[in-house]
Amino acid sequence: MRLKEIVVLGFFIIFVLPLLVKVLIFSSHAGSPEATEEGAELLVEAATPWWVPIIDKLSDFGTFGALLILGVLAFAGWINKQ
Repeated sequence: MRLKEIVVLGFFIIFVLPLLVKVLIFSSHAGSPEATEEGAELLVEAATPWWVPIIDKLSDFGTFGALLILGVLAFAGWINKQ
């Protein structure tokens, strides 16, 4: 596998697969009345882009976080050229 394919697979496993598992678990008891709040939380999680929580966490580190964000963007640009 090429590096770009490995990175895409890693992003899928880290960010998409947990949400899919939560949706499958939720769908097993979606008919119950108390499932409304859990369904709303799943909708919010699914609608939020994967990178927003990462930027939020890195912004807590100040200048070091900003450098890490730039590093992630540089890595994304480099991997896109591969």
